Amino acid sequence: MSLAKRIGIASLIQETNTFSLLPSTYADFEIQGLWFGEEIFAKTENLNLEISGAISRLKELNLFPIPIMRAWAMSGGVLNAESFNRLREKLLKGLQNAGNLDGVILNLHGALVSDSESQGDAKLVEDVRELVGNDVPIVVTHDLHANVGKRIIAAATAVIGYKTYPHVDQGATGARAAELLAIALDRKGLMKTVLAKVDILIPAEIQPILEYPMSKVRNLAE
Repeated sequence: MSLAKRIGIASLIQETNTFSLLPSTYADFEIQGLWFGEEIFAKTENLNLEISGAISRLKELNLFPIPIMRAWAMSGGVLNAESFNRLREKLLKGLQNAGNLDGVILNLHGALVSDSESQGDAKLVEDVRELVGNDVPIVVTHDLHANVGKRIIAAATAVIGYKTYPHVDQGATGARAAELLAIALDRKGLMKTVLAKVDILIPAEIQPILEYPMSKVRNLAE
């Protein structure tokens, strides 16, 4: 009987507002939710979070989740470079210490900006890709309002986002990530995400998914 495949899972989420004059720091993550290793199981259980949804679904799929870190901070100003690098180091060191991994799930926002990196999320995925190699699938989850670029698509195996606004499907998004990872493992490298941009601009006040025009946009996307 073969051993269950080991899946590293980490969450590092902040939506950066580059217009804010107040910088974000490592302390913002400490105050609002910074957990490591086994404590993640207890502190995220039954919560509507990407990481908890992914953990639950991985177990159902007979994949073994290895929790690395859960870092979340409220939307704020640009994250200072020292704090960004500290979080990066925690993530990479955690993955290194986890040993051999068959796959990785990264829960990111998609709009993280630091003083040193305008595409913070892409940099994180690039770092993880360099660490685990090209043969290990990496599935990334994003907020519906992510700024998705070519760098993160190139580094990740799959990139998905929430389907709802207001956001109520964080856990379900994590579960979808686990399902995609299982498919990627079966396909052995034959999965990829393709990015296509369309000319559309919808003001925030008319973005609820169940109302027009976003209801139509969502149906077209499906």
